[in-house]
Amino acid sequence: MELHSLNRAAKRMGMAYSKAWKSIRDTESHLGFALLERQAQHGSVLTENGEKFLEAFLAAEQAADAAAREVFKSRGY
Repeated sequence: MELHSLNRAAKRMGMAYSKAWKSIRDTESHLGFALLERQAQHGSVLTENGEKFLEAFLAAEQAADAAAREVFKSRGY
């Protein structure tokens, strides 16, 4: 987590901290594992599972973007 703070990350995205924290909790509940570890005054860090999930998400995002570009390119866009 680049900013080591969910609050700062939420602010950067223009999102309320409470909404960001709820989204994290809901996602963790759905996935069945923790994404973030809170370190009191030192902010938050990704858990090992959180790091792996982020890597997989970014890879999937890149693959989806590449596939979409190919579809649009093949149709002349």
